[in-house]
Amino acid sequence: MNIVIVGGGVTGLFCAHYLMKDGHEVSVIEKSATGSVTSIYNAGLLTPSLAPTPGMGLRKVLSPYFGREGAVYISPRQILANTRWFRTALRKGLTGYEHKTMEMGQSSLKLYRKFFEEVGIHPDVVEGIAALFRKEESAKKAHLAQGGKLLDESSISHMGYRGFRGGVMFGEELSINPAKLYKSLWDAVFAQGPAKLVVGEDVKLVTEQSKIIQVSVDGTRIPCDIVVLTAGSWSRELCKQFHYDPQILPARGVAVLFDTSGEEIITTPAVLEDYGMGLAQHNQTTLRLTGFFEMVGFRKDFSDRRKSWLLDRFKRHVVKSERVKIVEEGVGFRPCTPDQMPVVGLVPGCQNVYVASGNCRLGVTLAPATAQVVRSMISVGSLSPKQESWYEPNRFAN
Repeated sequence: MNIVIVGGGVTGLFCAHYLMKDGHEVSVIEKSATGSVTSIYNAGLLTPSLAPTPGMGLRKVLSPYFGREGAVYISPRQILANTRWFRTALRKGLTGYEHKTMEMGQSSLKLYRKFFEEVGIHPDVVEGIAALFRKEESAKKAHLAQGGKLLDESSISHMGYRGFRGGVMFGEELSINPAKLYKSLWDAVFAQGPAKLVVGEDVKLVTEQSKIIQVSVDGTRIPCDIVVLTAGSWSRELCKQFHYDPQILPARGVAVLFDTSGEEIITTPAVLEDYGMGLAQHNQTTLRLTGFFEMVGFRKDFSDRRKSWLLDRFKRHVVKSERVKIVEEGVGFRPCTPDQMPVVGLVPGCQNVYVASGNCRLGVTLAPATAQVVRSMISVGSLSPKQESWYEPNRFAN
């Protein structure tokens, strides 16, 4: 079959990789000839045990009216423009499917290891990720809920951190360099694989009854049997062509890369849970800091005050923070649904259009498993209602 994938991020490229293995002819539509920036500016922490993302409780929604401080920020303008999304978020919140997301993440870890072996790459892989807490009781609660190995203040200090009274170590989880992962995927799909790259921004889907027969990219038409929408935060705009709303909004995050001048700054990648920050040293010279969960649309500008907040926490909690210098900054947009669960499956009312998005802060963690779900759906036509109910595309209809 001729399959067109709209969106060349990590999920889209994994879809292309697996579908080509099944013998399909694949075209990938991406805005840039060099690929997706969003897929590079993320934490690179493959952490299914830390799957639950910031909840959209009433306090979070009201917080913009009481000052812009902390890792999570929601613009009042976004609340007014997307009242249905926030009403659904308040009603559903995290609705008990966290364990499903964790299971999906565990599947992804196995798929990642298989992919690394298959293509012969090692994108600065580090085994083991720590979740760190300022309060010891918070670490104990996380340990009871998610397992892992408890860490005390002394062991955390030996990792290069300070100011944390407790933590949990997840030894099977991975840190990777997102840029190197993305390049290896890109090469596997385009350099070593037969996929066709189509660069363009104006994407229109040409319908005949309830089927897509062609995809128009900047006026050039591509015939197709199946379309897969993996455009992340931009998937909602594409779905408007079918009068379908997947209820996906962008949550902005920032990545800051430091040059370490060859010095080991931290020994263990970590999520600083009190701040929603991620830290990983990829190699001898590169340290990555990520943070923020901001719902402000597609704005890329961060104020000096916000950057100062992030860097202040970094300096406060990383022992050797003064020995690094900033060499790069980037913004990524995480596609988030009101219940913070993925949207994967046939677009309602369409016979041959699939959507695979909404993985929020777990986009890289869940990418290969999400692609495998799409692969299975295309292979057998659909999954059973029970299997797909928690990520079913039409669950926000009522």
